[in-house]
Amino acid sequence: MGNWQLEVVRMVGYIAFPVVMFHWFNQAENFSTYLEDVQKIIPYTPRQQKPNSTSSSTISTKRKIYKQLMQWNRKSLNKFRDNLKRLKYI
Repeated sequence: MGNWQLEVVRMVGYIAFPVVMFHWFNQAENFSTYLEDVQKIIPYTPRQQKPNSTSSSTISTKRKIYKQLMQWNRKSLNKFRDNLKRLKYI
């Protein structure tokens, strides 16, 4: 085993390494040449934005789906309660 100086050097390395890597990888200058080459190869195609789907038909459809789900949940809950009553747990 090493003495305390070795432990201090190791601790400095454990702390400094992630800090230096974080700093290095967050500098745009380090990757600008690579990005320029990639941009020449891959053409830029912007994504088309979808319009907001807040029309009344969409809202009414979502409400119908929600009501149907609530009915199914009530039915399954009532069925579960009936089974518990039948088994005399309630």
